[in-house]
Amino acid sequence: MSLRVLLVGAGRWGAVHARTLRKVGAVLAGIVDVKREAAERVARLYGSPDTRIYMSLDDALSMREAFDAAIVAVPPGSLYEVSKQVIEAGLHVLIEKPVAMKSLEAEELAQLAERKGIVALPGYLLRYHPVTRRAMRAIHVMDPWRMEVAHIVDRRGSARTWPIAHDIAVHDVDLVLFLLGGEPRVEKAELSVRETGSTLTIWLRTGDREAIVTASDEVGGCVKHRVLRIYGRGGVLEADYDANTVLLKTLEGTRVEALSSKPPLTLEHEVFMSKVLRALGKSTAKHPLEHVAPTMGDAVRVLRVIEEALRVASG
Repeated sequence: MSLRVLLVGAGRWGAVHARTLRKVGAVLAGIVDVKREAAERVARLYGSPDTRIYMSLDDALSMREAFDAAIVAVPPGSLYEVSKQVIEAGLHVLIEKPVAMKSLEAEELAQLAERKGIVALPGYLLRYHPVTRRAMRAIHVMDPWRMEVAHIVDRRGSARTWPIAHDIAVHDVDLVLFLLGGEPRVEKAELSVRETGSTLTIWLRTGDREAIVTASDEVGGCVKHRVLRIYGRGGVLEADYDANTVLLKTLEGTRVEALSSKPPLTLEHEVFMSKVLRALGKSTAKHPLEHVAPTMGDAVRVLRVIEEALRVASG
């Protein structure tokens, strides 16, 4: 069975979701966007003659039976209201990160989805990245005590409309919480905001493990850079998310691994489809990566860390 998906948001990232839907065999049944030209362009590129265009979410949800699920890819400030409306309509939903701007809003969405029996999947796609999955396997033998994540990205222009904490750092905080586990405590945080960009650094501790997260859009020589370092009693791991490489140093020696995999967004869509098809009673199969998929509870935890970090950084 091909899922009939309603895409809410036809901007840059919405278009990427639409392209991925076609790759995984889902049907782009409808698109919602206040900019008709944007919606029509996405439909023309990735939809079919049957793809319906809606100028409002109310209009789309009035045709609720035409859809099996939805993807919410609107700007961060609109995620909560739009996702709430979609869940209340009874549609299974993939919600772009950070799912809401406040942890209490994310918690409300989580509770609403649970009450209605809705699959609600946060869009933390780093979990499906081959580097993350390799690090997850390594951690079991490394006995880690420290983790460092550095993420530099070019956000010049309209991308800077939203705070770096909710746009970029949330991915990296989720990565730390996923790999280290436990209940994190923010020990220190620093935020600098300049004309050239913003940098947020968070020092976290969970049990006897510590982590440092740095997210920056300072425009410099390197405009895209994400690295992960894990220091453990059984070795050291250094990984480059852009190059898909892992350097592993242990007592047995040093080796470099070049990783390959489907794109993380493709895997995220496959996992979402697997969960939705089971929820609809159309399949009993389970995707092999469902165990790494984030929950709405995870999204709440990430936002709580972000909120605490911003509070600490503000003095």
